[in-house]
Amino acid sequence: VGRIDPGELFGEMSIFCDVPRTATVRAEVESELGVIERYRALSVLQERGDLARALIYRLYITLPKRLREMNFRYASALIERPRPIRVGISPRLERMSPGEIEGLFGEGRFYPEGEAVIRKGEDGKGLYFVGKGEVEVYDFYEGRPVLLGVLGEGELFGEMSLIDRSKTSASVISRGAYLKFMPRERFDELFADPDLSYRIMSTLCSIMMERIYRLDRLFRLSLKINP
Repeated sequence: VGRIDPGELFGEMSIFCDVPRTATVRAEVESELGVIERYRALSVLQERGDLARALIYRLYITLPKRLREMNFRYASALIERPRPIRVGISPRLERMSPGEIEGLFGEGRFYPEGEAVIRKGEDGKGLYFVGKGEVEVYDFYEGRPVLLGVLGEGELFGEMSLIDRSKTSASVISRGAYLKFMPRERFDELFADPDLSYRIMSTLCSIMMERIYRLDRLFRLSLKINP
């Protein structure tokens, strides 16, 4: 499924989303691990101190890699259209409302149906907020497009390449949507405010956890349909 490198977290979905573990983790070599119990992790976040910030930051830098791996697993199953399933989880992380998030953005513009907002493999230019309408998110497997999901009003995209500075991992095509854009420079400036940066990281972690969980469920459904 994937490899966990030094400095990364694992087991976070079970702790923060109250879902059963979906994978087994085995050590390839002799390893030293730090362990934090569920009650302690949740208590740390409630305290909102330095430990909470350190924990959220570790999640923040770990989750983009997990989501990219999940995108690839699902795309490799060659499922053309995702089933309309409900996410069904609510991560126990502080989360900004769509209105609060939108307030961080400037003006936007309308993208007509079929226009590419992001193309896979580009440098990440910034963060997008869906003001109205919808966009489709596609990955590609062996040259074939695979629809990963549809994002609607109040949702964000483009966050992963901002976090880990890697190329964009999917293409985003408008269905006819009014989008607001925050360039990378503006995104980085927001992190000068410790309280705001904590809330942004926590919000993005919550969003990525939901997307990982949804794609994992879709992938497992695809295995049942195409054994």
